[in-house]
Amino acid sequence: MMGRLLKWLAGIFGLVLLIIVAAAVILPLVIDPNDHKDTIEQLVKERTGRELQITDRLELSVFPALGVTTGGVTLSNAPGFGDQPFAQIDKLDLRVKLMPLFSGQLEVDALLLKGLTLNLARDKQGHTNWEDLSKETEAAPAGEAPSGGGEAIGFNISGVQIEQAKLVWDDRQKGEKYVLRDLSLTSGALAPGAQVPVEMGFTLDSEKPVMSLRFGLESTLSIGDDLKTFGLPDLEAKLHAEGEGLPAKGLDLSLKAALALDQNKETLSVDGLKLQGNGIAIDGNLSGRNLGAEPEFDGDLVLGKTDPGALLALFGAAPQTRDSGVLKTLSGKLGLHARGSTVRLKPLTLSLDDSRLTGELSLQGPAIRFALDLDQIDLDRYLPPASETEPKATSASAAEDPLAGLRQLDMKGRVTIGSLKLSNLTMSKVEVQINASNGVLKVDPMTAELYQGKLKSMVTVDARKAQPRIHLVEDLTGVQIEPLLKDLADNDRLSGTGVVHANLTMQGMSDQAIRSSLNGKVSFEFHDGAVKGINIAKAIRKVKSKLGGAATVTDDKTEQTDFTVISGSAVITDGVIRNDDLQAKSPLLRVAGKGRVDLPANTLDYVVTTTLVKSLQGQGSQDEQLTGVPIPVRLHGSLTEPSYSIDLKSVLASKARQKAEETLKKKIEEKAGGKLGEKLRGLLR
Repeated sequence: MMGRLLKWLAGIFGLVLLIIVAAAVILPLVIDPNDHKDTIEQLVKERTGRELQITDRLELSVFPALGVTTGGVTLSNAPGFGDQPFAQIDKLDLRVKLMPLFSGQLEVDALLLKGLTLNLARDKQGHTNWEDLSKETEAAPAGEAPSGGGEAIGFNISGVQIEQAKLVWDDRQKGEKYVLRDLSLTSGALAPGAQVPVEMGFTLDSEKPVMSLRFGLESTLSIGDDLKTFGLPDLEAKLHAEGEGLPAKGLDLSLKAALALDQNKETLSVDGLKLQGNGIAIDGNLSGRNLGAEPEFDGDLVLGKTDPGALLALFGAAPQTRDSGVLKTLSGKLGLHARGSTVRLKPLTLSLDDSRLTGELSLQGPAIRFALDLDQIDLDRYLPPASETEPKATSASAAEDPLAGLRQLDMKGRVTIGSLKLSNLTMSKVEVQINASNGVLKVDPMTAELYQGKLKSMVTVDARKAQPRIHLVEDLTGVQIEPLLKDLADNDRLSGTGVVHANLTMQGMSDQAIRSSLNGKVSFEFHDGAVKGINIAKAIRKVKSKLGGAATVTDDKTEQTDFTVISGSAVITDGVIRNDDLQAKSPLLRVAGKGRVDLPANTLDYVVTTTLVKSLQGQGSQDEQLTGVPIPVRLHGSLTEPSYSIDLKSVLASKARQKAEETLKKKIEEKAGGKLGEKLRGLLR
């Protein structure tokens, strides 16, 4: 009985095999798929609303591989996206081995795709030209299990060959267009546990910015037995790019690395990373985890010794610096930590020329956060050469808005600098807190030690409008003013230890606009110093000689006036500084001043009134002829080279009045005595 059953089963199997062989031979002979082209095209029209055209013959095979070969396939575009086809295929050859399908195995005998063109687009309203092809199918009725359940079938692909493929992405909503052309992909047999040679290449063209990028890759793809682990242990890739913002001869980069992906553990590792080209050399390692949920990446990167000046020159952006010896060496190390949209660089170490920067930096989406420490830097060396003339102002329509980036900036952090030189000022122990958001940049506070004193300031730049508004609050204490002014403005007309308080606002981009819009208040007080460029004692001696006084000793050649204290305040309105309370004291003199300085016009008109409190003895004089006589000195003309003159009429009038008062006082004293004389003398005092 059992033997007879086996015979029946063997017979049935043989019959099935015979039917399959017969079908493989007979079906292609009796069934011509080209007779059904119209039916296929009509079915596509009914299901998608698209026009499908197949101009080449359909070649059908059944055994030993179920396959189809055709070409000239065109699928029309969605309405409103133009006449160009959505997809086009010059040649397609797909063959699937038939017998393995009966045992749950998918074995692709051949896959050839040549001349694929796929035009993807999005209109100005945000709709894509594939929306109508990707509609969700209706959900299964409640209680019914979805069809197609069970274990996934295994697969083998004898090889993949894609030639001359082209993908176009036209985003009309953003005004961007990218073309991926000359795409080629060749691989060996793809199967569980296989080591598959892979070659791929493509060219990417962009319209904004105008750029062309050519990419090529060669490696061996390692496939795990469970189809869950993959590796590229010998990845080599090359990139050549040309276009806007790139070197004139193009950008050439090469990449080597070993990649391993484990889908079971949701991990990715990149070992032995080496990126080189155009003066760049980066080595490092990278590891990733939680790839299925919120990916996390950690790594270490090393930037080899690089010539940043030469690198910038390649990109056509080599800056002109005051010191040709800067931008020569750049190197660094950083730890990379990424969690979702947050990227953190810690620790961060960069060396530029003779400066070293350490700290950490994080990018949280568009937000920038940092804490950085710089040992020392001379920023003046990196500034452009000083221009002899002020650049012409440009309107917003004539040039790009230089503050557009600031309006989008979201930044907060701290910077400390051991030694800083800026605008020829030398500072140490500099600490700056920076906060920028919603178009407003605030530096508060900025502290530093400079010229034996301390600085504390606050600066706010409001860039929400075309013309920025600036608010400056500054406090200087214990500062040696002479070397500060010498370094800052090449002007050493004032010396002494001082305190300065300023609260100023200004507006504009140019120096002239800032001068004209300057408003606020300033107060100052200096001790044990001098005003250089004017010797009041010498001027008084000249006045005395004109008044017929005794001859003076040889003039003091020092053109300065010493003081023990000098103080004052000023109110600034639209660039015009008004001061009415200047006070200066010395053992010899008392000085009061008032007047105005016009910054937009670069002029001043100021009167300094000097009064001797004792004789000029020790200053070249032998009597007290001018003691107590107010002597007005007028400073006028150019702010950089002022002239000064003395009001002789006022001096003569004061001297005459003084003599008259002394004569009257003497006569009263001679003629009057007792209490009446005392009262009269008191009235004259």
